[in-house]
Parts: sequence; structure tokens; C-alpha cells
Amino acid sequence: MSDTPETDQKAVPHIGFYSCATVPAEFARKLERERDEAIKHWEEVREYGTDEINAAVDLRQKLAQALVERDEARGILNKISDLFIDGTDIYADYENMGMLARNALEETK
Repeated sequence: MSDTPETDQKAVPHIGFYSCATVPAEFARKLERERDEAIKHWEEVREYGTDEINAAVDLRQKLAQALVERDEARGILNKISDLFIDGTDIYADYENMGMLARNALEETK
């Protein structure tokens, strides 16, 4: 038995087309499989309650925020690294590095 019974039922075997339109039977079979897969996934999602779905959305938003904060921290560390490697005015560079770090930490509070 085929996994695309609707298409098989309406396919015209001798010309390889789906009888309801000028669509190749293989394309119609692919669409039927995709539809059945989408229905299956929708039924799986419906098993979850609204609370679980909202919790997943909240978790995704927190992850996105964490990635933004990570990128900001990388930017600060790159600035500190540039100052450290520069090495022309060591005391001023240390002071600037400290200020960059302090300001970044104060923003996260």
C-alpha cells in the first residue's frame, strides 16, 4: 500500500498525471506527504497546553536576550583587548579598561 492513497486513487496511470489537474502524479504525491506530515505535527503541538507553549516562547525570548548580552560583552572585551594591546600609555589604558568593564557591569544590574 502506498503512503499517498488519495493521489494513487485519482492518478491516471498511463499518462502519470493527477486526474483533477495537470499536475504530475509525483508532485501530487509529494504534496500529499507534506500535508500529512503537517497534520501529524499539528496534532503533536495540540497535545501541549497553552502553558507549555507560552513557557517555550518565554524560554526562546530569554535565550535571544542572552545572545544579545553575550554579543555586547564580546564587544566590550574586544575594546579592552584593543586598549591592552595598544600599550602606548599603560596607566591611561588600564584606567580606560577599568571604566569600560565597570560601565558594562553597571548596565547589567
